[in-house]
Amino acid sequence: MSKQSVIRGSVLLMLSAVIAKGLGALFRIPLTAMLGGSGMGYFSCAYGLFLPVFALSVTGMNTAVSAVSAGYHGKGQPENAAAAVRTAAKWFTIWGIAGSLLLYHCADILCTCFLKNPLAAPAVRAFSPAVFFCCINAVLRGEAEGRCAMEPTAVSQVIEGICRMA
Repeated sequence: MSKQSVIRGSVLLMLSAVIAKGLGALFRIPLTAMLGGSGMGYFSCAYGLFLPVFALSVTGMNTAVSAVSAGYHGKGQPENAAAAVRTAAKWFTIWGIAGSLLLYHCADILCTCFLKNPLAAPAVRAFSPAVFFCCINAVLRGEAEGRCAMEPTAVSQVIEGICRMA
């Protein structure tokens, strides 16, 4: 990979992150107006519970998939790269489903015991599918980055920001 393509990929990812964060800020303003103070309190509680589960689910995943995929591609073994990505996708599909189901079905217990706010449980349930989708997204981003293709990651970051806003 040339120095120019590394810089191009880095700039592309930086710009997409800025756009995604900007969209995130934009969605919070109307959300606050729609939900009011108590609704934002439930949202904040749910988001505070969602973030650690999300972090456990996806942290380092796209980096690991990217490294394994890049290693195989570098050795001229794209079939092994594809097999590694399929294996990661299988396991993290299972992990994502388990995380989503855990968050969904344990929302009442988690909100009562840890958040001391049982009324935030519906918001936690609403966040729960995101664990699954983020696991799959991380595998796909890692696979693309392993092929030195930063465009799919950049596009997915912007789409993620748009979906959050919607």
